[in-house]
Amino acid sequence: MSGATGRWEYHVENLYGQLSAEHLNALGNERWELASTISGIDNQPVLIFKRPSPTLAEQITLDQRARVEGEQRIEQDNGQDKGVQS
Repeated sequence: MSGATGRWEYHVENLYGQLSAEHLNALGNERWELASTISGIDNQPVLIFKRPSPTLAEQITLDQRARVEGEQRIEQDNGQDKGVQS
C-alpha cells in the first residue's frame, strides 16, 4: 500500500499479558507496524500500530478480494453440505 496521500489507519492491541510471535507476524503480514506503546488499565501495555491507508485503487482491489474470498468460502461450505469434495 503506497499511502502516497500521507494518511494512516491505526490498530490498537490491548495485551492483557498475551503476546505471541505468531500474532505479531500476522499483524506484520497485514502491513501493520508498531507506532507506539502506552500503559493501559492496570498498567497493561497497549500497542498502537499504524499502516498507510490504501489508495482508492488499492481499496477497490481489497474489497474485490474480500468479496471473492467470501464467495469461495460459501461455495466450499455448500459443497461440504452436499457431500461434494473439492
